[in-house]
Amino acid sequence: MHDLYAKARLVFDELIPKINSALSPAEARQVSLFLSASREAHTMFLGYKKPWAKDRQRISNIAVKGLLDLVRSVTPADIANLQTV
Repeated sequence: MHDLYAKARLVFDELIPKINSALSPAEARQVSLFLSASREAHTMFLGYKKPWAKDRQRISNIAVKGLLDLVRSVTPADIANLQTV
């Protein structure tokens, strides 16, 4: 299973450093893992025959906007120092 998800993250692993060059390779991989996990959780709520499946496209649009904004703006300090409030 791990190998399958690792292959699925290859696109993220390639694109994230191009979008946000401030991230180290390790930080870019961590963001990639977060994007992958977010995408997988999306299926639990919006997958086949789920109550909100009819809203899938709009929720997907929100996800793309939010996750792309994150990739563009997250900094090494954010990754290292975010604290829960």
